[in-house]
Amino acid sequence: MQYKFTVCIPTYNRAYIINKPLDSLMNQTFKNFEVLVIDDGSTDNTEEVVRQYGGKLDLKYIKKPNGGKHTALNTSLDHAQGELWIILDSDDEFVETTLERMNKIWEDYKDDPTICGVIGRSTENGKLIGKPFDDGQKYISYVDFHFGKNAGQYLDCCECIKTSIINKYRWPENLNTKFVPENYVMDQIGLDYRLVIANDTFLKKIYYKQDGITLNVDAFIKKI
Repeated sequence: MQYKFTVCIPTYNRAYIINKPLDSLMNQTFKNFEVLVIDDGSTDNTEEVVRQYGGKLDLKYIKKPNGGKHTALNTSLDHAQGELWIILDSDDEFVETTLERMNKIWEDYKDDPTICGVIGRSTENGKLIGKPFDDGQKYISYVDFHFGKNAGQYLDCCECIKTSIINKYRWPENLNTKFVPENYVMDQIGLDYRLVIANDTFLKKIYYKQDGITLNVDAFIKKI
């Protein structure tokens, strides 16, 4: 079966909170999607919690040896059957209309060979994270996002990417590290493709977890 979206949830020892992203997927107004939970070697009861959603979502739970988030993303691409691929971190939530809105925007641009996906906004405690996209701006590349005139000001966003495009790229797994940033691949995509911009809120962050990469990035970098 071909889905519109593959939602990838990479996770590690998040049994206590992984119900939040899964509940948000159950509440989506758009239903044509699969969920791939890639368990990166958890030692808690993540599997038990996730399997409770097996009859509620079109869900596949895949457990692998611990290798870092980037290896979990690679694993999800090996199994993805959706036209569009999207990361939903295990402590984040989609708003109810995220997939519906992404799909509506995508349908207007899917035949443009320069477009790789749709990017929108994230909020934390109801407040927009970062600078809004400029009014009238229709497109942005990952290169402009990270290195352009407003680099570092948009902060956390949420995007879907055409699976056939991101499948051309992979995160390296032979570097003796458990942290390779997502931008390693995204910036390569940005050399050839653009994202359609939306100032819609797609993602809700309640708060950054103490065990998350965002608050522990220095520790991860020291292992590289």
